[in-house]
Amino acid sequence: MSHKILFVLIFSLVGSLPVIGQYDSTVQRYFVGSFSASGLRGDLNSRYRTWLPGWHVGLRFNRKKQLNGTFQFGTGRVVSEKLNVFFSSNDIPRPEPVNYVSTRFFTVGYDLQANVFRYKNILAYASLGFHLLQFNPKDKEGKSLSGEDRNKTRARGETYGNISTCFPTLVGITYFFKNQMGLGLQAGWLNQTTGYLDNMKQLGESGRRDNVATFRFQFFSPLSSTKK
Repeated sequence: MSHKILFVLIFSLVGSLPVIGQYDSTVQRYFVGSFSASGLRGDLNSRYRTWLPGWHVGLRFNRKKQLNGTFQFGTGRVVSEKLNVFFSSNDIPRPEPVNYVSTRFFTVGYDLQANVFRYKNILAYASLGFHLLQFNPKDKEGKSLSGEDRNKTRARGETYGNISTCFPTLVGITYFFKNQMGLGLQAGWLNQTTGYLDNMKQLGESGRRDNVATFRFQFFSPLSSTKK
């Protein structure tokens, strides 16, 4: 069973259970800022090896005790590199895949957060999201690889768009101070539906769907509150 299916099952179970030590903050909305590190596992690298910085901003709703949502926008960059790229192709002229790809991406979407438990000022949760992801793979010279004029880097007739959906699965933990400010850590996968963050799919060796792993350091600032 893949980690995504297992995560969905756990999320569904958590959403049906009462929260341990339910969160009793009077804050209804938070501004959320995050600094992240992202790494790509793809056809040019089978492991998450290179981690590059990014940032995210969002609006988190805090009206419910168990399920809350966050609208979020973010950006990051991933790099794929393999010194020797081997592939099988009968195309003439023969494709010439690049061995280094740097991809800047942007995401915008909504995350649904299920609070798991709270111990004093500590809140642990799991979240599932739906986002749109825009990306632009480039070679070592900084030239875009997604255009039709760069088809020689892929199989004949292989083209792709630079917008994809993604379904982030994340777990996190947040510590809230007495002034309602918060600091947190979050980790998970973006689960994008495209296999072209490294500009390669049909000629790839791995046979696995590409994925982006992410680690985030978050801070929460209250925007509005209600009296108890």
